[in-house]
Amino acid sequence: MLIPRPLLHYFRALNRRLLDLSYRFDLPFALGGPSSLMVEPIAVCNLRCPLCPTGVRTTKRDGYTLAPEDFERALGWFRYTIRTVTFWNWGEPFMNRDLAKMVAIASRHGMATMISTNGHYLDKPMLDDILAAGLTRLIVSVDTPHAHLYDRYRVGGDFELVERNFRHAVARRRALGAKTTIVAQYMAMRDSEDIDAIIAHGESLGADKVLVKTIGIGSSFPKPTNEQWSLLPETEEFRRYVSRDDIRAKVEWDDVRCSYIWQTMVLNSDGTCVPCCRDQDAKFKLGSIKDGSSLPAVWNSKGYRRYRREIRDTQKAEIMCQRCALLTRKQLDPGYVFTAAET
Repeated sequence: MLIPRPLLHYFRALNRRLLDLSYRFDLPFALGGPSSLMVEPIAVCNLRCPLCPTGVRTTKRDGYTLAPEDFERALGWFRYTIRTVTFWNWGEPFMNRDLAKMVAIASRHGMATMISTNGHYLDKPMLDDILAAGLTRLIVSVDTPHAHLYDRYRVGGDFELVERNFRHAVARRRALGAKTTIVAQYMAMRDSEDIDAIIAHGESLGADKVLVKTIGIGSSFPKPTNEQWSLLPETEEFRRYVSRDDIRAKVEWDDVRCSYIWQTMVLNSDGTCVPCCRDQDAKFKLGSIKDGSSLPAVWNSKGYRRYRREIRDTQKAEIMCQRCALLTRKQLDPGYVFTAAET
């Protein structure tokens, strides 16, 4: 059932207050539904990025693709609480042929939608379907303004193709009259730390926004190699971690408590729900929609309540928490350090 947008806005604002209260009073259950949802359309990728579990082929979900029917069924009454759906996690979203259908489902229920892509499939007809479905934001990982540095991280990628496809996406949006914001995303990595050069390159591609991310080393790599560590930037401001021997986020641990698990759900392509995107190996499976269950059935399940109750101890013990930039940067999408003005 669709409800009028003004009423939906009011309901979601009230729901957000309930979530804030749940977090403030450290409740093991959430008084409302999640305000945002991360959906992994597929855990397969065409690239072999050295700091991505899918890139190094350690992901255990590579045989799964989330179906739009399961996505819509799983929403349940959370379709009235979720404000934003991000279609990404550990895979290339455009490799799910039904991606446009899921964007359309979310858009129909008044949710903002975002896709993050490596840009290699933006020349396919699917792009038009996704733009027409009402996508709010398209984030394209350009990563660096320097062609000779691109495949050091995006192993197997084609820098010129990404540039060409980015301009194609801008042109198709204009032709279709779509309102999608197209973002050029870069990484502050070794030898590519000149923010002015990055912003200039993004603007030359026709980006509406230019974002710069810091590089993270996730829980799939408990002891990163020298080669992996060498990707991190030299500029101290852009480094997430204390030191090479102490790979933890720069944060005073006694003063922070993760709020993510009171606000956001993560749905993997195999139907499992994990506490956050940093659980790369799905170590903490809090529930599943595979048996016909819905996200509301999982949200305050025994597993979720236990995880919230133990979060202070968990975030001090688990690698995925110790390296989390969200606790440091206090932002919805961790790692962003610069945002250029809209062009």
